[in-house]
Amino acid sequence: ACGRTDDGTAGMQPLCECGRPAVWMGRRWWCARADGGCDFEWSPPPPPAPPTLVPPEAIERQMARDTAALLTAAAHGPLNAWSFVAPSDFGLGLWARAPLRRGQALGLY
Repeated sequence: ACGRTDDGTAGMQPLCECGRPAVWMGRRWWCARADGGCDFEWSPPPPPAPPTLVPPEAIERQMARDTAALLTAAAHGPLNAWSFVAPSDFGLGLWARAPLRRGQALGLY
């Protein structure tokens, strides 16, 4: 069933956990049962941010970095989504191709 929010925009009326249509009140959907209902509460996510224009120079700079990383990785070992082997100050080293997350596994010996 379709409903209208208090700001006038149309939206789909969700069903609460009781299986009944929820009510739009206070920028949230709530269970409509008079006895307190099933504690259903849901608010829609905020609208996405408007797109921003990226200057051509920034795109060209990122493309050059990506190309350099790809050529270096291809020259020094097999490609991997996260890392590659290349010369360092202490011989060959493992280099990150992208930002890594704490605890992320890069390989297996």
